[in-house]
Amino acid sequence: MPQGGGGGQRMGGREFTVTQEANLLTQTRTSQDGTIRAAKYNLDGTESSNTMGQFESKSTAKWSADGKSLTITTNQISNGNERTLLRSGA
Repeated sequence: MPQGGGGGQRMGGREFTVTQEANLLTQTRTSQDGTIRAAKYNLDGTESSNTMGQFESKSTAKWSADGKSLTITTNQISNGNERTLLRSGA
């Protein structure tokens, strides 16, 4: 994303916006009931912790070698169950 860039999208009926400031990516979502939640991801390779509802997650973000795409790996824990999510995009 361009420095200070952002964009609004709809995903699963929910609004979300992504912004970048230096080494921090912030994703803000508005749920159908109007609740606003934000997740923050460090872009320097250090782990980020977020809580969304009943989910607790730890994520790492890594740029590709050419700097054109970002991959975020998230380990999510809910009710004692753990799952790993991998998101990548240009």
